[in-house]
Amino acid sequence: MLLTLLGIANSFRGTTGSGKDYYWIAAYYVSEAIIPTAAGLLIGIYAMIAQRYLSTRVEALRHEMLWYRAEQ
Repeated sequence: MLLTLLGIANSFRGTTGSGKDYYWIAAYYVSEAIIPTAAGLLIGIYAMIAQRYLSTRVEALRHEMLWYRAEQ
């Protein structure tokens, strides 16, 4: 998120122009700033899915071991 904010702030620095030119330049730099955020979100979402899957598997194995232990 910090890099996105810095990228957006940099998009307005040094842009002198009027009308459409200014907006095209600003849109270009803002879109450049959003790319790292999108990548970070994708990595975070996949990490969350993997963590939930693995914690569910570990919890199932834990219950299975407790069941075998109680059975003996």
